[in-house]
Amino acid sequence: MPARLRLVSSQATQATWSLVLDDRARGASLLIDGRDRAEGCDRAGRQIRCELRGMFPGGHTVELRLPGAILRRSVVIGRSWPERPVLVRVRSIDDAKEAAEAGADAVVGDESLGVEALQDIAEVVHAKSARLFVDGRPELVETAGADGVLGRAIPPELLRRFPEARTVAVDAAGTQLLARLVESGPLGDSTQLQRTAGIVEAHGLLAGALALLAPRGAIVDRASFPLIGARKRHAALRGGTGTFLTTEPTRVGFTLSKSGDDVTVLVNAHAEPWSVRPSAPSEPLDLLGSTINGGEVTVRPRDVALLVRAPAPDHTRY
Repeated sequence: MPARLRLVSSQATQATWSLVLDDRARGASLLIDGRDRAEGCDRAGRQIRCELRGMFPGGHTVELRLPGAILRRSVVIGRSWPERPVLVRVRSIDDAKEAAEAGADAVVGDESLGVEALQDIAEVVHAKSARLFVDGRPELVETAGADGVLGRAIPPELLRRFPEARTVAVDAAGTQLLARLVESGPLGDSTQLQRTAGIVEAHGLLAGALALLAPRGAIVDRASFPLIGARKRHAALRGGTGTFLTTEPTRVGFTLSKSGDDVTVLVNAHAEPWSVRPSAPSEPLDLLGSTINGGEVTVRPRDVALLVRAPAPDHTRY
């Protein structure tokens, strides 16, 4: 109820959450993470100012409670954005929870879902250390607890009160290029994805794999969840430099490298299996289910394989 309770501003950093709340009734009870917290919060008239320090990484909530009115908001603390964020469009709380558990950095909800549904989605994904972007009005940063807006500029006044909010620009040309590559090829043109200026939108597993080359990140769907899970374990998939190994009309292979982590991505858009004998690593580990036999990797038709270096034998003597 904005007439009685209002979040004036919120700023979340790596371990601190600064917020100002407006309690016009001057009698609301304050809860942080579901518990009373006397330290770090002071009342000055109808405003409550909090400087919460030493907070653990992850999702945190604030609640103001009055008889017949409640204000609740959540944020993510201690998790920086990867170089190439991966977002997933969602239509419900269940969709959002599944995407966050799969490893998405953020979910995208349309404003047509309504403020209350977006608030619930924000709280679910924040609890999983993911974030919410809205495809709609920037004002939903304040009213729905969103962390940013898709394709729209955030007004300066709103950005001043919620400085961690950001805008993600969708690269329409890059999205069209990605769709064309998957539908008709040639996949050799996927080198152009490395020059996209904004985030690209990918539909299907093949497009999701190619979108790993986009320097600004991608919006993917459920088919790419296996790729999202692999990103949790590999820095190369979150922001590695791409090097192409092979480019064919219906097949492409490239390696992403960062800080000693190397992942080879093989994309087979052909109707026949693709057998590859990578020069390195000599004993690859396949993360997506394609077969490995004698050092030769066979990628199934219309499928993707991720190859990582086999762990080096540990010869340490204890």
